[in-house]
Formats: sequence, structure tokens, C-alpha cells
Amino acid sequence: MTHSATEAVLALIDQLPAPPDDDIGSFLTKLREELDGPIRIAVVGRIKGGKSTLVNALLGQKIAATDAGECTQIPTVFKFGFPEKAELLYGDGTAEELPVTFGPLGGDLPEVRESKPVALYVTLSNDLLRKFTIVDTPGFGSVRVDVSGRTWDYLLPTNGNDALIADAIIFVISGEVLQEELNALTALNVQYSTELGMAVSTFGALTKVDLIGDIGGDLRLEAEERSALLRSQLSQFVTDVFPVLGLLAETATSGSLTEPDGAAVARLAELTDSEIANLLMSVDRFRNHADCIEESSRHRLLELLGLRGIDLAVQSCRSGHRGAAALTKMLLEESWIEPLLQRLASLLSDNADVLRVSRALRVLRDLSYSQASNDDSRKYYSELRNRVEVLRSSTQMHVLDEREAYHSLVRGLVELSDPWHERALRITRSGPIADIFADPDSEPLEIFARISQTIDEWRSFSYSCRDADQGRVADIVIRSLEIEQHGMRSITKE
Repeated sequence: MTHSATEAVLALIDQLPAPPDDDIGSFLTKLREELDGPIRIAVVGRIKGGKSTLVNALLGQKIAATDAGECTQIPTVFKFGFPEKAELLYGDGTAEELPVTFGPLGGDLPEVRESKPVALYVTLSNDLLRKFTIVDTPGFGSVRVDVSGRTWDYLLPTNGNDALIADAIIFVISGEVLQEELNALTALNVQYSTELGMAVSTFGALTKVDLIGDIGGDLRLEAEERSALLRSQLSQFVTDVFPVLGLLAETATSGSLTEPDGAAVARLAELTDSEIANLLMSVDRFRNHADCIEESSRHRLLELLGLRGIDLAVQSCRSGHRGAAALTKMLLEESWIEPLLQRLASLLSDNADVLRVSRALRVLRDLSYSQASNDDSRKYYSELRNRVEVLRSSTQMHVLDEREAYHSLVRGLVELSDPWHERALRITRSGPIADIFADPDSEPLEIFARISQTIDEWRSFSYSCRDADQGRVADIVIRSLEIEQHGMRSITKE
């Protein structure tokens, strides 16, 4: 059903009459490309919150710059393709090709034109980018107003020339939630919220988990407790909060740990517990007093693992997991990057296309209310508005209502009594509704009859509802059942 919803919006765009001007034509072309392309994920958060490190971990290669300064100077869009290249896009529509090396992109932007650069597009032959386009944003909270401004110019466009921008957002949080972060989420909610709500497409990532608590403590428990607290605080804005040790994830997925690094960890593992604890009290202490390994190795281990990661590596080595391959496997497990990727893929495969269709309809509806400069424009906008309204109320778009109901129930925005709550979740979640009413020996007529009975039960429930939101959920469930039943009519007549 989701796929047909996407196809229906693409068909609407293709069947529109010729646009009254080139700007609208370009806008619709871009919208169509975004609907037909990979899911677009924007990584957003404060400056130096771990966004680029997380991007590198997701991509499995060190391409986004992550040094000590403010690295991401401009929104950087990573997309799939070959040959690998980077193009700097300027505000006047021109572009400049930049070299792509095996190291991270970084440094100051070239100042060769009067027009300001607005985005960097990086094409990589990276398998993840077949499914997802990743946008690394500069972040907000920078001492440089122009850097923060580029983030908001990209995410909250005001010129009307941008289409979907992003289908989903990973909002990076590196510690306590600050008012500035709440303000940012509120601003994003205005731009990215749909009938389904912003939280369905926004995920929190608790990065720099290695800085939580004391070294030697129960990191997993501490991370889960902090994530649960953030999940509660930000439930209006995010569907979940995932803990991830970004630095360890980046090192593991990019395969950066070498055999000499493993040998350095093995030498550290020969020290006593008290000696290791003393060295890991601070970065300076480790850098200046870990005399059992060379100075270059100390700097490298701190760069790759940090103090918490060094401690985990030492403990793993003592348990018999020696060498770069074994330590990398441990880092993958301890960084939580694989569960994060699996959870994201699952949530986005269930929701992203629906969210994209919902947002595309909103974009088209907003376009239809643009100020007309002449009769041709007025007629075009009126036709567009009518077509959008007809499509939105069609059976093909009912999947949007189902996701709205499901989201409302899961997030506790609408509460139903038992057993109605669980029944509504089963019907509005993705998957064939008929399967809910089937057993191994069921005949089509039996399933049809069970659905009819369930429709009558939900109608009775709907009539008794005094809460408008509960009534809307009930009506959505009824329509879902009726659509399923209608699709079975040809089977039951045979």
C-alpha cells in the first residue's frame, strides 16, 4: 500500500498541466526526484555534539571531518553514485567540483566566488547510500553565526525553491538537553511535522556515551537510564532515543584499528588494575605517563578509542580477545552501532515512504496556495489544489491515516481501553489486515465474515466515544477494515 501511495503522488505530479513558470517546473522536478530516490536522513544537533563522527560510523568510512575544531562548515549531502566526486553548490546555482580523497573532507571552504556556498554534495560508492542519503549539517550553537545559519538555511528554507529536504532526522544529543536544543526541535517541528507528527520521523541519538559516569562503571546500564530519561523528555519530538558510542562505532565500522594498535593494547593489558586505573584518570595522564607504549601509540589510541574505549579494549584483551580483528568485533558490539542501524532501517522501512508521501502532499498543498501573478497561475494553482485534495481523500492515501493512528496510540497521544488499544494497533500497523483474521484452515468467506463482525464492533465503539481523538482512531480502523473487505469481494464471489 505504501508503494502505491508513492506512485499515486508521482502520477499526480506527472499528470499536472504545464506549470506557468520555470521555477515551479524545477520545484516539481526536484520533488519528483526526491520521492523516487533513497530515503533522506539529516543528522542535526549542536556544534561538536558528535554528528560527523556518527555520520562516519553510519557510512563505515572516515569521510566527514571530525578534528578538534568546528569541522562541518556547510551542509554535506552524501549520496550513492560512481565515480566518486564532490561538488560545492553556490547560491547562484553554479557548482565547483572538489577532489575526494580517502581521508575526511574538511578545512575552510574555497573563497573563489562572490556567491556563497550553500551545500556540498558528495557522491560515494557506499552500499548504505543505496538506501539512504545522509545529510551532515554544521549544527547550531556555533560562535560563528554564518556556520549555524547554514544549518537553518538548509533545514528551514524560506525561498520556496526546496522540496522535501529530509524524510527523517537523527537529532544528536551529547549530554543534558539544553533549552537551545528544545528551541531547535520546536523549529524543526514546524517544518517537518505532518498529520503523523514529527516524532514518527525523528530519532534521538545519545552520542558520546563514553563520557557518562566513571570508567569501570556499568556503561550499558548508565546509557540505558540516560536514554530512557531523554526518551521521556523528548517524546513530543522523537520516536526513540538510541545510545551509541560514536567514537568506538566510527573506529569499528571504518576498520581503523590496526595490528600495531592491538599490540599496544596488549602491552597495556599487562599492567595491574591499579596502574590502568591511574593512567585512565585523565587524557593528559594517559598521554604523558603510559610509558609502556610509544608516544605515537598513546595519541593514536586516544584518537581511536578515548579513555573509555581503551579501558574496554584492555578488558577485552585480558579476556583473550587479542589482535585488531577481535578488538574491532568487540567495539562493534560495545558501541551499539549495529542495533542502531537495524532499528533505523526497521523504523524507516515501515514509515519513511509514508512520511515522505504525507510531506509531499503538504508541500504541494502549500504550493497551491501561492500568490498568483496572473490568470494562468491562478488556474494552475486551483487545479493543483483540487487534485491534491482528491488524492488525499482517496483509498490509496488511507495508509497515511493508519500511520497517524498507530503513532498516536504508540506514543500515548490517544488512549483506548483494553482490548481496543491492542486491536487498533494490530489493524493500523503495516501488513495485510486479512492475516489478522486468518488461521491455517480459514476460507475466504470465513475471513470476510470475521471482518464484517469486527466492523460492527468498532462502529458500536465509535458511537459510544465521547473523545474526538478516540473517535477518529475508531473511524480510521473501520475504514481500514472496509478497504480490506472491499478487496476481498472478488474472491468471495468466486
